[in-house]
Amino acid sequence: MAFNRIIEIRDNNGKWIKMYPFHISSPGLDKLIFKSEEDLTVASNFIIIQALRFGVQVIAFVVMNNHLHVLILAPDYDSAQKYSDGLKQVLSHSLSFRNKEHEHTFLNIDFKPLLIQDDHHLRNTICYIPRNSLDTGIPVEEYSWSSYRAYFRGGKIPESAIRVSDLPKRQVRRILRTDIDLSHTGWYMNRQGMLEPTTTCNWRYAESAFYNDLSFFVRVMGGVRDEEMEQINVTNRYKKLNDRDFFKVASKRSQELFNSSFSDLVMEQRIRLLKILYYSYCTTVPQLARCMSLPKEQIAKILRVKYIDKE
Repeated sequence: MAFNRIIEIRDNNGKWIKMYPFHISSPGLDKLIFKSEEDLTVASNFIIIQALRFGVQVIAFVVMNNHLHVLILAPDYDSAQKYSDGLKQVLSHSLSFRNKEHEHTFLNIDFKPLLIQDDHHLRNTICYIPRNSLDTGIPVEEYSWSSYRAYFRGGKIPESAIRVSDLPKRQVRRILRTDIDLSHTGWYMNRQGMLEPTTTCNWRYAESAFYNDLSFFVRVMGGVRDEEMEQINVTNRYKKLNDRDFFKVASKRSQELFNSSFSDLVMEQRIRLLKILYYSYCTTVPQLARCMSLPKEQIAKILRVKYIDKE
């Protein structure tokens, strides 16, 4: 069975739009952000609620005590960035309300979406995200604050789960801390007030990435190299490379994508590579201009970012 990493869905106006996978994470901090089980639950719920608000779909997520990971489907990079910014703001507000010392913690964290370019990376990311719980010594299947229990369950919902639409709006507002109308969602939550990922995440997409083969999923889950995925999914986005190393990365990606040296790329290929580098690494318009041998103004226009040349 074929798998399509980029899918099409109908929006509210009946128009077909393409959806692309993006990985969003916060860098692990040296201090605890989500200090209690209630903190973890609130953050997990906001990941889902903000996805509804910004028109994206959650594929996988995990919330740890000092960071989080989310894999979403979004129409474009701007939509993914708006979702991540909205999530950052709502988490900052929630945490500052309950933990005054963290008032500005999340506002100062950079949530930079990473566009996932190939199926291998996607499958490893789906598995890498819940594997974060292993750092705490908790098996992935026992960790409550991740999407893992949505996969390969046939859509099964725990018998004790409560349908959100059956609750009075006042109770929904109190438990889930939102005024967004959820009556049409079909969501369920458990007795601890956490939304059930089977009803909130696109687990069908996640399973199809493994050709709906549980044994394939288990093999990838067991074979994920956590340090390598940490480097690809997190470190690359928050550590700025010097020009020499950045050019090496660009050359390597050029060979992987086009089987061609960087200098031989046509403009269309350079533009595609430019976007991949911008979405995947901590870089700037001037550095991209030096690497791609293109004017800074042209790069800013391609990326649709504001840039003022101060030189």
